[in-house]
Amino acid sequence: MIRTRTAFGLLFLLVGAFHVTALFGPLLYDDQHAIAMNPAIREIANLPQFFVNPDLFSAHAGRMYRPLVLATLSLDHFLGRGDAFYFHLGNLVQHLLVSALFLQLLLVLIRRQGFESRRSTLLALLASLAFGLHPFHSETLCLVSSRSEIIAALGLLLAAIAWFGGRTPSVRALGLLAGTLIACLGRETGVLVPGVVLMIAFLLPRPEQREEGFLAGFPGTGEWLLAAPSFLLVLFYLQLRKSLFHLTTVPWQVMKVQGDPLAGGTRSLVDQIQEMAVALPRAFFLWVLPLDLNVDHPTFFGLGWDHPLVLAGILWILGIPLLVFLHKGKHPFRAVAILGALAFAMPWVLVPLNVPFAEHRMYVPSLFLAIGVLGIFLWLDQRPREVLRRLGIGVAFVALLALGFRSTLRHFDWWSGKRLWSSAAAQNPKSFRAWSGLGEIALREKRNLEAIRYLEHGRRVYSRYQPLLQNFFEAHVRNLESRRVPRETRRVLRLVGRYVDERWKDPFARLLIARAYRGAFLTTGAQGDLDQGRAWALSCLAMVAPKMLVYRTAAEILRTGGRLDEALALLEASIARGLVNQDLLQHKGELLVQGGRLKEALAVAREIQKKNPLDPRALVVELRVYAAEDRVRDWIKVARILQRSGYRLDSLPKPPSLPGR
Repeated sequence: MIRTRTAFGLLFLLVGAFHVTALFGPLLYDDQHAIAMNPAIREIANLPQFFVNPDLFSAHAGRMYRPLVLATLSLDHFLGRGDAFYFHLGNLVQHLLVSALFLQLLLVLIRRQGFESRRSTLLALLASLAFGLHPFHSETLCLVSSRSEIIAALGLLLAAIAWFGGRTPSVRALGLLAGTLIACLGRETGVLVPGVVLMIAFLLPRPEQREEGFLAGFPGTGEWLLAAPSFLLVLFYLQLRKSLFHLTTVPWQVMKVQGDPLAGGTRSLVDQIQEMAVALPRAFFLWVLPLDLNVDHPTFFGLGWDHPLVLAGILWILGIPLLVFLHKGKHPFRAVAILGALAFAMPWVLVPLNVPFAEHRMYVPSLFLAIGVLGIFLWLDQRPREVLRRLGIGVAFVALLALGFRSTLRHFDWWSGKRLWSSAAAQNPKSFRAWSGLGEIALREKRNLEAIRYLEHGRRVYSRYQPLLQNFFEAHVRNLESRRVPRETRRVLRLVGRYVDERWKDPFARLLIARAYRGAFLTTGAQGDLDQGRAWALSCLAMVAPKMLVYRTAAEILRTGGRLDEALALLEASIARGLVNQDLLQHKGELLVQGGRLKEALAVAREIQKKNPLDPRALVVELRVYAAEDRVRDWIKVARILQRSGYRLDSLPKPPSLPGR
């Protein structure tokens, strides 16, 4: 009815067309620290380091060993010079590859099970489209850092195709080994690949094995020997993780503590299981009817073991897999769908993560659920009445179009952070992450009062979410610095002071109150506020290892009051400790210009230019010098270079004799 080449062509065309809107959004949410602010991926020469250094995964403190994710992100950065479009394109290309491999696996399984008919290729195409077009994958495509799920799926599919379609034992063994390696280097769930492939073989025995009874398809000694290298690779991978992180998965004590259920690190195993008893069945029903999609789904903590939703969820989680396992001989594809999806969902069911359920984690389970869709199509294809078969294909086609359009529309939510978090807050008003995200965006756009309103709303929902709290107090400090309202000064100082009392060991809190005192000086002009601000900033040196930011913050506070020599002395102290980068040198150059030491400022600009002659930070210092010296021609020359690189000149000084100033 349809040729194999045509099926692959239609698959690429439809999946690419419906997901093309995923290419045009910015880097949001976790992509900020994992990609936009991560210096490691900006150098293609770091490729070898990705395989040995888990500290390179994020610009923040998060350590993860996912070297293939970093390697592909670095390649995207190299091709697109950091443009978000190329990162999203990388995810889409990999998703197309996964969809094509999934179609190939379905064709292999159909032949292996003896279900070939004139419609088998069409049925495999429809089932692969049920995976490829699903709106759950909007998060996987638009949240670039969730690429780890795609790479894990690639490894799983390569392993399964080799195992079930390989013509020689060596091809099967090497394919399983290669697929396991790819999956493990993409995501921790890769350790499940060899076991799950053997489970599929057990649940889908060959026709000649079905007479052996319930254990038909159970791997024999030869199968276990072929799979042995892959299991050894898993053990080696776990040992490597232990050497890198001093543990193989997560510390057991994490799941024994009794603490805040909304924070993954302090959630007890009891809270985790009760939450998943509701969240996992809900995820399945959302996969069937993907209407309430959200970047931050509702949580169900505190319901208790006797709550009907928890009891029903536990019965569903335990009962459905047991039923399909007991009836695997009659409905093998259904058994593969449920047990395979559950196997890859189990890590985030048992391990307490900060976000209990995220749509991108359904990427690999969706592969198995789509195998269940194939089972339904094959069952319909065996019905004696042609009208039922045609009706089934027609309904499937309409449903797939609906899935595709839903995906296209969902991608638009990822086109801006405000749209994404507004959608999240509208569907889940208790999403403190959504209110925190809206506040952070308003803060970035210098709408401080609006940011305070969003963040105050989120703080009423959950007052212990640190990113929200940091943005909340940051917004108050920035509002104080910009508005300079006397009656606000002491209120903000008291507010931030209480935060410091609660987190007195936190350098961020100390730097925050230091800047609050700077804002107080801008309002009152009292030198004592400057001294307090400097003291709070430098107090961080007694708490943690010396940081460049501490010296820069203290220097900026003194600069506000015109105490330039003291500010320069602090920057020199940072440089003497080896705590120096191009930004600090720019800060030093601007202080020298402000103090009238223009030759020294030019010398600093030349030092910055040793690495990059067109570094905007050096050019800004030069521009300030030329403005102070009224060197119009030199100023215009440097200004044009900055403008060509997209730098705005609105806030920079101009020479007094510049025409049309």
